Amino acid sequence: MFLIPPTQAPDEGTHFLNAYAFSRGDFFPEYEARTYTGRIFPKDIISYVEVWGADEDGRASIEEVMRYPGPQKINESDEKFYLYWASETNMVGYIFSGTGMWLCKLIFGMIGIPVSGYDLLIAGRLCNLLFYGIIVYFAIKITPCYKRTMLALALMPMSIFQSATLSYDAILIPSCFLLFALILQGLYSEEKITSRKLLLMCDKEVIEV
Repeated sequence: MFLIPPTQAPDEGTHFLNAYAFSRGDFFPEYEARTYTGRIFPKDIISYVEVWGADEDGRASIEEVMRYPGPQKINESDEKFYLYWASETNMVGYIFSGTGMWLCKLIFGMIGIPVSGYDLLIAGRLCNLLFYGIIVYFAIKITPCYKRTMLALALMPMSIFQSATLSYDAILIPSCFLLFALILQGLYSEEKITSRKLLLMCDKEVIEV
């Protein structure tokens, strides 16, 4: 969560923008000239996302992050329209990362500390990682078999990597674990599948879509 440089996970720049938009209650994209979709963001947020693409390979190192942490205070009033390809993505995938950013702004505002882009990034990653850990734990707990297999899959480097970023994979992966556990319960248990479990299974399918 801390070692991955800002926006350096796959497509994390766009995930950052969507999560930030969710934290502001901006759930739908806006259209420019009725053709291009994007959203209106503070210029400090846009520059924070764009600054790490300066290298030839488009990647930043930890040393660069330490030298230039980005704007230490976000000016919410100075905004502009920003076009980006993932602006039409379903915002359900950013419930937890966006909520984390919202809580970060709320808590920092209450104690009088200016919030930075990096603070928002870490807050969003933290909430995604917490959701991943909690859901995977309950999935392994309720499954009647394959507990060790599920634990091994949950601890795979890519699973942990994605869950520690702003990607909506942090919701999709544990949701698949829970869906798999519920299906196994239905197959191996003599009890009938309750309406509550059926609703949970449907919820997982909706999230994946």
